Amino acid sequence: MKLDIRGSARSWKCIGRLTVVGVGLASLGCDSFLGPTREVWGKISYKGEPVRGGAVVLSPTGDPLGPWGIGVILNNGDYYVISAEERKPMTPGRYEVSFRRPMTTPPERSAAGKDSNTQIPEKYLDVEHPFFSVELSRLPSEVDISLRD
Repeated sequence: MKLDIRGSARSWKCIGRLTVVGVGLASLGCDSFLGPTREVWGKISYKGEPVRGGAVVLSPTGDPLGPWGIGVILNNGDYYVISAEERKPMTPGRYEVSFRRPMTTPPERSAAGKDSNTQIPEKYLDVEHPFFSVELSRLPSEVDISLRD
């Protein structure tokens, strides 16, 4: 006796595909309740010149496990910070600010032979003891940072 299971196999494939589509749509619906990613942007300068390259880290004060942000400093001094945790957006509040130097970018040389990359002063590189903090009363927010000796 032979059983014809071709129709049955197609039904299971169809059910499997519908299940995958349903789970995908359900997960999209869940993400909409998380709200938008909060961000901070602006310019970073040192001695009036744009800082070229590196990273900026924003850590919430008073809550070491709270949402924090990290961003890249572009060669024109612009920076853009996003939440470091995908599903945990940054929230308004006070953030300690620290920096990282570029990892592999060698300094560019100007025509006069001087380094044209503006370096981040050493005192701003200590994540354990940030030199200053900023108050973010609302997010997203633009914050320009001027570093001094």
